[in-house]
Amino acid sequence: MDKKTRILLFSGGLDSFILYHYLGKPTPLYFNLGHRYAFKEIKIIGDMVKNKLIDDVEWDFSYTLTEWELPDAHIPFRNILLAMGASRYGDTVYLGGVTDDRVSDNTRASHADMTAIISRYAGRFVEVRAPFAELNYSKFDAVKWFLKKYKRTGQAESSLLSTLSCFSPKEGRCMGCKACFRWYVALTWCGVKNVPQWRNAGLVKDYLDQVDEGKIVGERARAIRSIFTDEGD
Repeated sequence: MDKKTRILLFSGGLDSFILYHYLGKPTPLYFNLGHRYAFKEIKIIGDMVKNKLIDDVEWDFSYTLTEWELPDAHIPFRNILLAMGASRYGDTVYLGGVTDDRVSDNTRASHADMTAIISRYAGRFVEVRAPFAELNYSKFDAVKWFLKKYKRTGQAESSLLSTLSCFSPKEGRCMGCKACFRWYVALTWCGVKNVPQWRNAGLVKDYLDQVDEGKIVGERARAIRSIFTDEGD
């Protein structure tokens, strides 16, 4: 593959799917890390290719991080490792980070660190970027951009509903984990119809408590409170 290729780390989730379209369809690259929900990502990405929602994907099976995965599904250093691996394919590596991410290796500072370290040891300049984070886009902003851009096609909402973010090792969307919660809140708040029903009241309480404690603020707090309580915006 031409080393000048722009590479997008792609998971089949909301952020990377929207960023793929925002950036004018760079090459999607999927790493199978052996994590508990990898089989679902592989299936959803295959469906996206089949349904022509994305172009062909580069598949990489060189990492196995099964033993790294924590009980909450977090994989430490994941973005750093993936950016390093993606440098084999191109000189610009994009991540789907947004401003409301809480992952330490998906921040502006971490992207600058990755750019510096990978470039130094690759012997060429490799830039690691997260365009939505650079634009101060939240997940809501990303969804709103996509809906505005593609509403006229009549397929914008169904395309977003084809994405999947779920930590459960079971088939399909569990609609009860933290990844599903963020997906559900973003789509529901932005007015997408036919979003699957939420199933975990206990997790809702945890998030509402975080809103009350000021740990979640801004539009995300307003969205959670409006969707899950009788209080309006």
